[in-house]
Amino acid sequence: MLFARDKISGLRADIVAQILTLSNVQYGSKCLVLDHNLGLITSAVTSRILPQGVCIQLLPDYEVLYTARKTMNMLNIREAEWPENVLSITIRDLYKIFKGLDNFEHEDSILQARADEQLSRLVKRFESLSPGTNDTTKRVKLDHADQDDQILKDIAKKDANRINRHRERALAAKHLKEHALDALILVVHNDHPLPLLKLLLPFIAPSRQFVIYSEISAPLIECQQFLKANSMAVSLQLSESRLRKYQVLPDRTRPEMNTTGFGGFLLSGIKAFHG
Repeated sequence: MLFARDKISGLRADIVAQILTLSNVQYGSKCLVLDHNLGLITSAVTSRILPQGVCIQLLPDYEVLYTARKTMNMLNIREAEWPENVLSITIRDLYKIFKGLDNFEHEDSILQARADEQLSRLVKRFESLSPGTNDTTKRVKLDHADQDDQILKDIAKKDANRINRHRERALAAKHLKEHALDALILVVHNDHPLPLLKLLLPFIAPSRQFVIYSEISAPLIECQQFLKANSMAVSLQLSESRLRKYQVLPDRTRPEMNTTGFGGFLLSGIKAFHG
């Protein structure tokens, strides 16, 4: 899936390297990453910061978490080995933290109550089945038992995922409330980066670096103008990179005839103290 393509959603290998360099991701960094590229950027960041750093992956919803973690497993970054270093949180939950409306314990208690209610209904259903002695009744009861067993497994799996999600969300909230993250990386495609930048920039510490990637330059120009107008960042750079591969053969070393010139655009900068 990953190795059969030269680019993933417009990202080339050299663009990934530039993102990591411009954001100053290094050992022990605390990074906030919005990644719509199958978890590729998250995996690259995590491989640099471990074992002391923290990578908080920002998600549109928890449904896409499985794909990102699958990519990390493919790159030998095991989620179970770093339970406090690789975290995830949704944009909605982060907005609650931004507004000071986070009450995740209460939300988790509601979900737990719903799970308990579903489990109790399942137990009552199982107990309501009459024992019966004929073969037909036994087969019906056996079928119901198999279905109920599968439902119990699904409930247990969902409950484990909920507990793990609540743990990650609580740890992520703890780091975010410190407003001392070291790097911000936004890789956007269908979303406009400016509202996300306004929401996320306060969570990184002053004099820390941020990078925004977009396939088109217009949204990045708006972000650049906003940051300049409000004196929120310095050393702003809007760049486009081009990669040209070379054919290296005896007496035939030359640039390749066919190449892809487009590589997307990067806006990078350093957060100002009063930003």
